[in-house]
Parts: sequence; C-alpha cells; structure tokens
Amino acid sequence: MAKLDEHKADRVRIVDHVTRAYAHQIFVDGFYSADPHPGNILVDRTTLMPVLLDFGLTKELDAHTRYNFARLLVAVAEQDMHGLLDALEGVGLKLRPDVPFDAALLARYFFRDAKTQAVARAESQQRRADLRRRVAEAARHVYAGDRVDVKLRGFLGTKSRKGEVLWVGDGHVRVKLTNGEEKEVPRDAVRLQAGRSPIDAWPDSFIFFDRVLGLLRGLTAALNVTQSYLDVMVPYARRALESHDAPGADEQKTIKAAPSAPIVGAPGEHLPAAHAQVSAAVSTPAADAAMPLSAVAVALPGFGVGGVDRLGGISELVQELIDSEDVLGCQVCVLRNGEPIVDLWGGRLSPYDRRPVARDSLFNCFSVTKGVVTAAVLSLVQQGRIDLSAPVAKYWPAFAAEGKDKITVEQVLNHQAGLANAGLEELARDPFLVADADAMLQILATATPEIAPGSETRYHYLTFGWLLDGLVRGACGVSLSELVRDRLARPLGLEDSLLVGLGPGGASRADVNPRLATLVLHHSARQQVESRRPPPSPSAEQHSSGSSMDGENNGSDGSAKEVRPAPVRAGATGAGDPMNTSIFRKEDEERAGRPAGGGRTGAQRRPVGVPLLLLNPTFFNNPRIRESCVPSANGHFSAAALARLFAEVASAARPPAPADPPPGHAGASSSRGDARDSDRDDGLGKAFAAGSLARLLVDGAGGAEAAGEQMLQGGGGRFRRGLMVYELSDGAGEALGHNGLGGSVVLCAPEHGLSVAVTLNRLCFESRVTTSRIIRKVFEAAGAPVPSAFLPADPSVAATADADAAAPVTTAAAPPPPATVV
Repeated sequence: MAKLDEHKADRVRIVDHVTRAYAHQIFVDGFYSADPHPGNILVDRTTLMPVLLDFGLTKELDAHTRYNFARLLVAVAEQDMHGLLDALEGVGLKLRPDVPFDAALLARYFFRDAKTQAVARAESQQRRADLRRRVAEAARHVYAGDRVDVKLRGFLGTKSRKGEVLWVGDGHVRVKLTNGEEKEVPRDAVRLQAGRSPIDAWPDSFIFFDRVLGLLRGLTAALNVTQSYLDVMVPYARRALESHDAPGADEQKTIKAAPSAPIVGAPGEHLPAAHAQVSAAVSTPAADAAMPLSAVAVALPGFGVGGVDRLGGISELVQELIDSEDVLGCQVCVLRNGEPIVDLWGGRLSPYDRRPVARDSLFNCFSVTKGVVTAAVLSLVQQGRIDLSAPVAKYWPAFAAEGKDKITVEQVLNHQAGLANAGLEELARDPFLVADADAMLQILATATPEIAPGSETRYHYLTFGWLLDGLVRGACGVSLSELVRDRLARPLGLEDSLLVGLGPGGASRADVNPRLATLVLHHSARQQVESRRPPPSPSAEQHSSGSSMDGENNGSDGSAKEVRPAPVRAGATGAGDPMNTSIFRKEDEERAGRPAGGGRTGAQRRPVGVPLLLLNPTFFNNPRIRESCVPSANGHFSAAALARLFAEVASAARPPAPADPPPGHAGASSSRGDARDSDRDDGLGKAFAAGSLARLLVDGAGGAEAAGEQMLQGGGGRFRRGLMVYELSDGAGEALGHNGLGGSVVLCAPEHGLSVAVTLNRLCFESRVTTSRIIRKVFEAAGAPVPSAFLPADPSVAATADADAAAPVTTAAAPPPPATVV
C-alpha cells in the first residue's frame, strides 16, 4: 500500500474497477479468471489503473448458468424469496429437504459489504461470540421432537446413542433411541445434536463464484477500503437478464451477444431507469471511458404508459413513478358512474424479463382481496342467506368448539372474532399450510380466542379470509373462491381477471402465466426490512460460521478462507432472515418466540418464531401459493376488474328510499341455499339489490376501529362489515374499499360515482411515495374531495415530493478507463 500511496493511487477506485471487471467477465462474457488475489493484479504507474494478470485458472459459464447467476443477484437485490429459490435451483445447488436453515445466509455471507481489515475482524469476532452465546442458550432447554445425543451408563462404562425427545420432566427426559427403545434418563445425560449441513451438493460453478467473492473481499481488506459487491455487480446482472431471450416451452435459455465495453457506474450508486440509456457509442471502449458514472448499459425501451387518461395528468404521474423506479409495473383504472375515465398501464411485470404490463395483467393485491371477498359475502347477506347477527356456528357447526359458539358473522367481518393470530405456531413450522384450506379451517375450528370476542378490534390479516371461507362453505356448500367467481366475476365477464387463487395448475397455464406480475420490494421497504432484522438463529448460522471471508483470515497471498453459506430452502423459517419482514405486533412476536415457562415442558415442542418466510411478501410469488386460495391475501386482479366491481358496489351503496329492515338482520327473510342454484348468473344488479348495500353499510355506521400498530403498514383502519371506511377530506362523505400490503388499493366514493383501483408489483411500505400520490391526483382531477388517509400529515410533503420528482438529474464526471485485461 505504501507504493500505491506514494503514487497517489485511489485504492477505492482500484477495487471498484477490479470488481467491475469481474462482474463484466461473469455476467457479460461468461468467462472469468477464478484467481483474483493481489499477486495477480498490477497497477499501471502512468494511468494508475489495475491490470489483471494470470488467466491460468479460469471458469466458463454456459448461457443457462450465467442466466441463473444473474437472477440470483437480482433476486438478492430485490429481496425476492421465490426468485432466489428458483435461481439456486437453476445453478444446480442441491439442498436437503429435511434440514431447515436461514435464508439470510446467502445475502449476509455472499454479498455483505467488504470492510477494512480492522472493522472486518471486529465484526467477525462479534458474530462468533453472538453465535456461541445463542448456541449455549439453545442447549439449555430440550423439547419434544429434539434430536439428541444420549449418554447411557452401563456395567462396561458410558456409551453415546442418538435419539429423539418424547417428553421432558423435572430433571428427567424420556427419549426414543434409534433402535426404537424408549428410556428415561437424567437431564444432564442429554445433549442437543449438532446441526446438519443443509447442502447436499455444491455445483462447481457455485464454488468458483464463492472463491472469486472471497478473494475480492480479501483484496478489499488488504487495501484497507470498503466495497459493496452487490451494488457493483447487480447492474451487470440486470444487463444479462435484459439481453436474455425469454424461455419458451422448451425452457432453452440463451443470452444474446453483448457489447464489448464494460458497464460503468459509480460504486454504491442508485441507478434509475431514467438514466439507463443505450446507444451505439456504448459498444466501443473509447466511448465507454467517456460514459458518466450515473449511466449503465441497461436498455428499457417500450415500457411507457399506455391507455386512456381523460382526466389529464395521471399518465404523466405514472410514467414519472416508473422512470424514478418507485414503480416497476402499475395499472390505474378510474370509473365515473360506471364509465372509464382513466384506464392506464405501464412498466414491467418482472425484474427478470422484458414482459410489459398490459391492461389484463394480473397483480397479487394482498389485502385488497378482503374487499373482494367481503363484497361476495355481502351479496349473500342482502339476499338473506347469511344473517349478520347469527353465530358463525349456525352455518359452520365445528366452529363452536373452544368457546366460539357465540361469535357472530358481524364480529368476523369487523375483525372482532378474537382470532387474529390463530394458527400462528402451525404456520411458523410450515408456512405452506396457507396453501391448504382444509388444514387452516381445521385449525380455526379448534382454535381458542386470544381475547373475548367483540371486546376489541384486531386486524385479522390472514384468518379473516378463512373464517369467511368456513362460513360460506357451511351456508352455501361452495368455497369463497368459487363464490367470488360465481356471484361477482362471471356476471361481470371478469372470470379471467378477478381470481382468488389461480386454481390447480393456474400459475403455469398458457393464458395466465404470461400475465402474472412478480412481486418485489421498493428500496425503502428493503431498508425497512434490513433495519428490523433480528439476530441470526444459531441453528442456521452454525453451518457457515466456522470460517470467514473477512480480511483478517486472509493469508499472506491475499487468499481467503472459504465460506459456503446455506442457501434458502422453501419452507425455511429462520428467524434471522433479512429478506423477510414481520407484520406482527411486537407482543405477538414475543409471545410466538417465548420458550415454555419453568423447567418442565412436557410434550410441548420447541417454540418457534413468527413465520417470517410467509410474511415476506415475495413468498407469494411461489406457484403453490398463487394457485391455492388464501382468501385474505392472494387475490390476483387487474385494476380494470377491481374498478368495475367496485363501480357496482358504489351503485348499490347509494342511499335508497326508506324501506323494509335491511337484509341480514332479524326480521328479514332468510333462506339458505346453494350458490350454484338457478339465480347465480343473474348479475350484480340482482346480487346487490338496489340500495341494499347502503342499508347494510349505513346501518353499520361507526364501524370498528383497528389501532395503527395492528395494521400491516401502520395507520389505523376503520371497518364496516368487512370494508375499510375512508373519510373524505370535506368531512361529509366517505369512500369504501380496501388497501393491500405494498400499495395496491381499490375504493369507491358512492356519492361522487367514482371507483378507483391501483395495482403495483413493487411493494412500497411508504404509501406516500406511490399510491397516495396517484389517489390524490385522481380525486383532485375528478373534482372530488380526497380520502383523508391519502393526504400527507404535513401538506408541504406532497409539494416536496412533486418538486423532488421534477428536479433535473445531474451526472458525475467521467471515470478513467476500465481495468486492462492481459
């Protein structure tokens, strides 16, 4: 380093150029040197640029592997759990299906920022100390189901056997040995078994990629600088995906020839799509040397906004959000008195391919699904098939167990059933239970309310839909998904764009799969997830912490000891996953992860944390989850379909003339029937009799309040018989609908004849960044008061956001030429 400092060489820039050279080799060329230690890197005294030497140890990647490595990096950057699993399978990593592990290891150990040697050493020592402490704490307790080593004392001495804990008593443990024999032994004779590695087979491409990252990290530490490999390499990975031909039926993946010049970008710099311009000049090294730091060779032509905007200004706003990368793909539809005045779509369906959003594209809209299934249930209420004041057990007898016999239909609709967290432990052990409706109905039927029903409003983020599913199955003999299809979608001609679950094989159907939007996280959401990351779990981290790629472990030649992290497996529920976000309240998290009290656990199984994998929104990209019916959270809709449905709701919700008592209450006619009977196709005009929803909803005025910390994104919610109520800014009117995690929303303002729907696939937990701006613009342009929930607390915030978006973008000075390869 003394020589570099003597010549005033920029060590940060040297590391940056070397890293970019390797990113170009791996993702663009598909051929790279697998030995980038300091002895193979020279620095030209004149240009002070690095020169890469010794290509004796090289690795060539075929197009398929290169494509999946690119997907791997982009999935980590987007924190897309399903995309990560898919990419790992694509590169050939084989995992043991019976060994759970922490998905965070991939992100933490492969792509963590490289630090200076002193900082890296301190962080590594701290991680190891934390791990030892967690392992020791975990070993203090044993539970039923734990695998243990058992010391058995006999006449010939002590021998060790393996077994499984059956129950734990005071000072004694009963175990079942591998030969089937059961024994009761002292507690100090039992020790938890060391965890098994979840990796069954390592592909050589993965090993060499690991080696390159380790050696680059060693180089960074040796030069005493920092580097974010993910920030540097992801633009190259996106470039590889951009030039990739979309797989056809034969799944053959090829990558088009790439320009010869490397991509240039500032280290750690956010590279918005607005700057992602490609021209013929990019294909020459000379032109590349003059490229500004903020430019990156990723072309995004053809992803503009299309459709109709009769209000004016909405299409420009959506395009602005796409250009700023606040939005990946988006649809906006607005109907006034049933006629479209805005019908827009734009952006991309996925960060992994070039499919544009179309009018009929399908977005998973999360809790917007609650609004749709509520509309279906209310259609039965207004016909007298379901009585709001009746116990749910009247229609679903099994639900009466464990003191739930008096929970009413209205309490379920208003999130007052006391079952907000029912099934938490089961879901934490197996998140894919959400795809098994029968299992979830059984769990709810046998669940005990956590609070007295009707005493408090707690947002039933997942259980709401299954409670209504059990109700509808008992009342009509069909599932909630079928009810939505028969009572709502079919009469409106929306069977292909108003889907609660895609149905068996639906995610791979030729008429559905190309229309599916991939869920990813907005950068603000990724930061929020990272800031809330809990400490890593010892069971996952112990597989990879025996060695480190940090600088203090480098040999004199700059080489690094390998760490082979445990990648993600579907179903893993590690509590230390930074790619996951919890939507539970703090007390629920603490309760879920709390060990059994005292020294006696009986046959209780080891406590688990909240189902973090399930609560990473990108988990819902999984085809199994898409195809199942998760009636609170996996509705796949287009904005046009949602706006059309809620235009009917708005029409039916207009105040009627004085009439008989509202349907669904004592005194109203009640006849239980089958949703498959002869009137199922009579259309919404009959399913929602004129004014019937208004009588139902006005009669329920006031609604039920859920506190902010009980909602998924903060900000309290008011419910009226299943629909969210949004007060308008004029203080006189209301809008009805439901919003979903990440920004999708549908609502209607009956008094103004408006229905509005927004669908997004880049999920943002700061709604003012995207959804609120769109809703404000729509209502203002339509001359209607804006729902107060979408107004900023500080009026200057909206003006600031608009000003920031309109500010010109500046570019940095041109970099020196890229690293020379000889």
